[in-house]
Amino acid sequence: MKHKLFLLMLPLLAVLFTACPSDPVDTTGSISGIIRDALNSNPLQGAIVTLSPSGQSTTTGTDGRYQFSNVEMGDYEVNVARTDYKPDSKRTTVQVGQNSVVDFVLGRANSSLEVTPKTLDFGKTNTNLNINIKNAGQATMTWEITENESWFSCSETKGTVLAGQTGSVVVTVDRSRLEQGNYENTLVITSNDGGSETIYVKMAVDIDKLVPTVSMIGVNPTDISATLTGSLISIGSSSVASHGFYWTTNPNMPVEDVISDLSNPESKNRVNLLRANEPKEFTYSLSGLTASTVYYVYAYAINDIGVGVSSRKSFSTLSTQGPPTVETGEASQILSNSASVAGNITDLGCTEGVTKYGHVWSNVSSVPNINDNEKTDLGTKKQVGSFTSSLTNLKPNTLYYVRAYAINKYNTSDPTYGKVIQFTTQYAPAVLTTKSVTSITHNEATSGGSITDKGGHTITERGVCWGTNINPTYEDNSHSASTNNTDNFSVRLTNLSETTSYHARAYVKTGTGKIYYGQDVPFTTTHEIVMPQTSATTVSEVGSTTVKLSGIVIDNGKGTIRDAGFCYSTSSNPTTSNYKKSCGSVTSSFTATLTNLNFNTHYYVRAYVTNECGTAYGEQAEFTTLDITIPTLTAVTVSSITHKSAKFTAKVTSLGNGTVKRSGFCYSTSHTPVANNTVNAVIECGKVKDLSATASSLSVETTYYVRAFVENEKGIAYSEEQTFTTLEGNSILREDWENDENWN
Repeated sequence: MKHKLFLLMLPLLAVLFTACPSDPVDTTGSISGIIRDALNSNPLQGAIVTLSPSGQSTTTGTDGRYQFSNVEMGDYEVNVARTDYKPDSKRTTVQVGQNSVVDFVLGRANSSLEVTPKTLDFGKTNTNLNINIKNAGQATMTWEITENESWFSCSETKGTVLAGQTGSVVVTVDRSRLEQGNYENTLVITSNDGGSETIYVKMAVDIDKLVPTVSMIGVNPTDISATLTGSLISIGSSSVASHGFYWTTNPNMPVEDVISDLSNPESKNRVNLLRANEPKEFTYSLSGLTASTVYYVYAYAINDIGVGVSSRKSFSTLSTQGPPTVETGEASQILSNSASVAGNITDLGCTEGVTKYGHVWSNVSSVPNINDNEKTDLGTKKQVGSFTSSLTNLKPNTLYYVRAYAINKYNTSDPTYGKVIQFTTQYAPAVLTTKSVTSITHNEATSGGSITDKGGHTITERGVCWGTNINPTYEDNSHSASTNNTDNFSVRLTNLSETTSYHARAYVKTGTGKIYYGQDVPFTTTHEIVMPQTSATTVSEVGSTTVKLSGIVIDNGKGTIRDAGFCYSTSSNPTTSNYKKSCGSVTSSFTATLTNLNFNTHYYVRAYVTNECGTAYGEQAEFTTLDITIPTLTAVTVSSITHKSAKFTAKVTSLGNGTVKRSGFCYSTSHTPVANNTVNAVIECGKVKDLSATASSLSVETTYYVRAFVENEKGIAYSEEQTFTTLEGNSILREDWENDENWN
């Protein structure tokens, strides 16, 4: 029964499976990553990333990133290549619906100089031989030839060869001024990778078997023609049967092939100016050329001995007259403040050539121009070809935009520009100085730093590290970070040991994790300093407004007594915030006299001493200044009385604990004169206790009343009043006339 039921359901199941189509299944994932420079971690633009075995390829942008989407699941090899960098590859597995991250850090590639042949043997008849200069490395190579002999010369003495490429140089010998014999010398080829090769040059001179000697003087091209100028320097051992020019567009054509083709009467790449019996210059207008094309031309001459060929000279025909064409090359040798950028003028635009060319750059504008931004001016150029600008005074860790430019007579106000490229300068070291260590105690000190150049870095932390060894580091020693995010900062160094020698250095941490330091600054902690101690104040010589005080430093607290003295007040427990008398820095006892005190006043006084730890006070003392009373005087003694004068004397018998403010005599024809010169006559004697004065200009036969006076802080005191009468007008003292020389 079950078997029959199953057979009945089979057609229904078949219909159901046929009617329900299956959902598509995703079998892909993705691969992405970022390419960075191993030297400075900057992202690399223009790196070519290839995926194998799929064959997909992409180029990184300005952020150095790449991505392959919809990659079928499986194992892949990711290959990365970029000019002047070492290629790299990594394997990865793509999972369905997942992104596989494959990052690369590319190291800078090196060039490698290889030169062949090692020996150039010109024999008796050859005048031109080739040197092949190969770059066997992975970075662009520049080379330079050093010549040290006058009888041979090179078609080029410097140049550039891309990675894996080969260039050639024609070496030409000149036998015209040499005597018969064998000649040998060397030339040296050096490259920017530090490599060098020495080439041995050999030649024989046979006066009877000399081929002609020729040279190329110049080329003046237009768009479809060129005027060629050569020189027949020597006809050789016999007259010249033919001479002229040979040209080609093949830059790698060996000179041996040139000589071979010149021997072919059917050659289409030469012009024959027929015979010559003596040295001369010769010219030819070559026509039917192709515009905007590089040509290579030789002067030649043939005699019975063989073919003489000049060194090769290249020229470019012009395009239709107009602005020049220029390309921006790659940036290289990128440092923190400089870089080199290549360029290439592919078309001069006119026969006069380029009047100005170079590069223009900016770290602000993404489309720099020569009017608003920095630029190089490499002068004039009359041949197409590559060039290099050195960009200087750049800022570290900064993105720059740069492009080549060229100007001729057709675009003086509107330069031709190449494409804009970007590069980021490297970081420079941050520069900072360590501050002097100050406020040193037994367990703490203060230092800091001053950042003078951040080198393009973002500073994430700044502070001071310290230890007992010279040049302490952040990782191995104590450090304290500043909470002040400015270029000038200070921190407190804590938990130090007393009387210990330390070294401190300011530091900064950057966003890249790099740590830079200031110079090493040594310092030594002190011993622990405690509060000082002083004695109670000794009070003596108490006056009405003065007092003498004495104190003793009992203990300096292992520090230096910076100040000592006395503080006083009419309230108890005075401090240095009240009145104080400083005795300065002392080591033992100290004394002081207080003045300008109030009389009859009770004072409290304490000695104080101050060291690095603080201020301590001695036991309090008290004193009361004396009261001041009215002073007293003796009676006035009047003597030496004449008709117009009299002498007064008196003494102060008591100042009443005060001081003399003024003293003198007052007199009048009325009783009780006072010390007021607006009321009666006053003679001031000053601040003295023994008074003596002479009154003059008195009236004749007149009775006067006189009193001595003295003033202190309490007031004015007068002596008893005395009277005297001046003499008659014709009476004088005997002592007057005895001393008068005119007396008759």
